[in-house]
Amino acid sequence: MPDHVLVGTKLHAQYWDGESYPAEIVAISESKRRVSAPFKVHYLGYGNDSDAWLPAAQLKSKSLPKAESTHTRAVDIVKQLALLERGTKLQAQSTDGVWYAAAVAAVSAKRKSVVKVNYLGYTADSDEWVGIDRIRSKLLQSTTSTKTKRIATKKSTTFEDAKLEVPVKQAGKQVCLVSVSQSTLVGEVKMQILDKAGIAVARQVLVVDPVALMDDEAPLGDMSAAACIELVEVHESGESVMSRLENLLQKLVDDGRMCYSNTKGELTFFNLDILEGDSAEYTVMFAPSSSETNGPDIAKFTPKASLDESDIVAWFPEHDVNGFPDFTLDALQVLNEHGADGHGCFTFSKPDPWGLDGCVVGVGVVISSGSVVGWEQNGITLT
Repeated sequence: MPDHVLVGTKLHAQYWDGESYPAEIVAISESKRRVSAPFKVHYLGYGNDSDAWLPAAQLKSKSLPKAESTHTRAVDIVKQLALLERGTKLQAQSTDGVWYAAAVAAVSAKRKSVVKVNYLGYTADSDEWVGIDRIRSKLLQSTTSTKTKRIATKKSTTFEDAKLEVPVKQAGKQVCLVSVSQSTLVGEVKMQILDKAGIAVARQVLVVDPVALMDDEAPLGDMSAAACIELVEVHESGESVMSRLENLLQKLVDDGRMCYSNTKGELTFFNLDILEGDSAEYTVMFAPSSSETNGPDIAKFTPKASLDESDIVAWFPEHDVNGFPDFTLDALQVLNEHGADGHGCFTFSKPDPWGLDGCVVGVGVVISSGSVVGWEQNGITLT
């Protein structure tokens, strides 16, 4: 932070529309929470409700050091883009200002917004092109100076491993304390909340205002020093869970890379409400499985506390050569998280309900909102 930039300094500050306007610095924060945007500015001629906290990069003043050249910036961006491949998982900032888990859909150094992202769990209609400043990934490295790297190393040594006790609040009430550092992963925080408050991971959305922590594999970083972590408890609908599974796996189905035992039957995703008085088994099988009517090798409903890779490996014929395709294990995690929150998972096989040749085989989960969700394929011959 430049020591010679003081409260009261007149300069030009970038507004949300990307243009710079005359402004005045009205506050400078030394807090670790504000390290990425330490300057509070007031736009001259506008109300206080337009005041904003900004990084030095969005300020223009002779008191500030010159920004790197356009050429240097362009070279840096090209180097960073070379690290991003289609399908690379990262965090992306949406237009609502919130950071979401996403995957790279396309990259173009010729565009102002250089990375096209798909927000995980959402349809392609929500895909958007974003700038390099709106993505976060461990793969990206800035071409910083040696001096800056030394400073970062010093800060890392001082703060990264320091453990802090941070309260977790739900609707204004504290539910527990979590022990965190800059390197603590979001998923590890959720596991602490599960252990201490009994709230299932699948129902947790963590927020450090204004950022929703959507990527369980992302470290907290500077947000570990937050005054509190807000917990929003959600019960996801069956339609939403099915949509997440489709978004993760549908392309594999379309490409023929997901099919049971390499059989080319019709694979579909399902979401069925469990009617009052019915069981999950009855809802899936349309009747309890019975060896008397259907034979022991055809009609089977097998409840499981959770699914493992062996339960889904038959759906991916290339596994033995190439391993599981991208996003497959993410889908497995979706099923298991909702199984832990609801009433477990299951595998099943049954005669084709429409009287077609072969039987139907599938996997699914009983979610807390009272639905069974999963996928199934017909035309299967069981031996």
